[in-house]
Amino acid sequence: MHEGSANVLVEPHATVAHAWSTKRGVTLPRRVVPGAFMVQRRVVHRYFYLRPSPETDEIFRYCLARALLRTGVLLHEFLVMSNHYHVVLSDPECALPKFEQILNSFSARAINRCLGLTGTFWERESFTAPELETDEELVDRCVYALTNPCSANLVERPEDWTGVTSWALEYGETLVVHRPDFFSDRMPATLELRLVRPPVMRDLDDGQLRQEIRRRARDRALALATERRASGKTVLGMRRVVRQSIQDSSQRRPAPAGAHPTPPTRSAWSLRAVAQRSYDWVRQYRAALAAWIKNRDAVVFPCGTYLMRVRYGVACASP
Repeated sequence: MHEGSANVLVEPHATVAHAWSTKRGVTLPRRVVPGAFMVQRRVVHRYFYLRPSPETDEIFRYCLARALLRTGVLLHEFLVMSNHYHVVLSDPECALPKFEQILNSFSARAINRCLGLTGTFWERESFTAPELETDEELVDRCVYALTNPCSANLVERPEDWTGVTSWALEYGETLVVHRPDFFSDRMPATLELRLVRPPVMRDLDDGQLRQEIRRRARDRALALATERRASGKTVLGMRRVVRQSIQDSSQRRPAPAGAHPTPPTRSAWSLRAVAQRSYDWVRQYRAALAAWIKNRDAVVFPCGTYLMRVRYGVACASP
């Protein structure tokens, strides 16, 4: 992430994808606030470097557990596809950038070593993390993550995906993950990966909420299967998924830098509102940065400033 004067400010558009886009490969400053998010990171050129395998799966789980331990992020759902991952989480401590830095840097180096690769692992764009502002958005993104292999016509049901997924975990359940051989002995021999109930549907207990999200995921998978049969398509199946070459790709050409998916908002009005908020925040941040460069005293950055706060201890407005 970069928070500097070289970044390019974009005008507000109808979609957040435009408001969060980048030009000339420079990333806009990121607003980091407490809340729930769906985080996604994509492999360079969509290569299948994350293709399910015992070694790759073990590495990713261990890195995910380490990132959780170091940041205090709360994990609600996760699923790893062959060329990207989804993590639904809550970030009460505003530590999302640190969480991503730990998860992505450790997993990239270890999987590169495991696969005998060198060079870039993740796409040059930054991770995407649309904020989930309503209970319905949060539940919807949990369902979306679990059914992503169904949407991609890889498997028929969420439980058919044998790669890294939180499908079988219950809220409060702790999964002990062991240190892969590709890590130093100075790293912990075991870490704990714990699934935390998302703060939604408080009238349901933990077991009821887990069953409700699974029910919605099965319903979505069934709807996708109906559409698939109507169009004459079939699923690839896990046997063929795990036999794919890691040099295969889901697209022939890499996506342009800054081509982020649109966050899950419900209407054009919501998209415009979020885009305008993003634009306003970047404008406030730029003004504060310019003032700070001239005079480092008595400058208050907007709420959500991350890198300047962590690196230089600047004052930030209250939420």
